[in-house]
Amino acid sequence: MKLKDIATFVEEGCYVTQEEPEIEVKVIFHKRIDILSKHIEKLEQQLTQLEIVKVSAQNKRNFYNKMLKKHGNE
Repeated sequence: MKLKDIATFVEEGCYVTQEEPEIEVKVIFHKRIDILSKHIEKLEQQLTQLEIVKVSAQNKRNFYNKMLKKHGNE
């Protein structure tokens, strides 16, 4: 999460008290939900990219294991 998003998330305080007007509470919650939704979306994209890198690394490892076995038999 970007520092700007963290600052926006907590600028109204860590919690909302009963003294806050109902409309303001809804605005605060909508802001926080939006920030968290964007953060989750970014995390999901990163997980997808990491999975691609992981599969690539596994394929390379398998290749080198096969090559090692092949050269070990000669």
